[in-house]
Amino acid sequence: MSTWREVSGRKLWFERADVSQDYDRLVRLMSEYKPEAIVHFAEQRAAPYSMKSSREKRYTVNNNLVATHNVLCAIVESGIETHLVHLGTMGVYGYGTAGMKVPEGYLPISVDTEEGRKSLEILYPPNPGSVYHMTKAQDQLFFAYYTPLRRESENPWVR
Repeated sequence: MSTWREVSGRKLWFERADVSQDYDRLVRLMSEYKPEAIVHFAEQRAAPYSMKSSREKRYTVNNNLVATHNVLCAIVESGIETHLVHLGTMGVYGYGTAGMKVPEGYLPISVDTEEGRKSLEILYPPNPGSVYHMTKAQDQLFFAYYTPLRRESENPWVR
């Protein structure tokens, strides 16, 4: 952190907390410090670990989903304007996609409805190969849901 300060003239701080367990502390920190960016590394990070036994599977799901959801809820609740950096993985699309070019973001589709053919965009369909990759696929849905909803006042569904 001292090197960053020497190079940039700015302070960088680190707060160790279990964001899957201490939501109130997370909201308090965001409200107090109003970070310009949050680097979210609060997830169990290994597909093989997530498949060792039911203990590791449960830990991966509980930790990863709750941690990511808590970070997003805390951003909304604190009302801060921030950038969220989060690591994803191509594994959400399945192991058969190695070397395949998967479109970034949304996939344009057409759907036949009672009112006629409609064009929509959906997240590229996931095909996770592990419990870890399932949690990362759910992260995509959390981000798609919360991204346009930065403040509660803008969306009646976020409470």
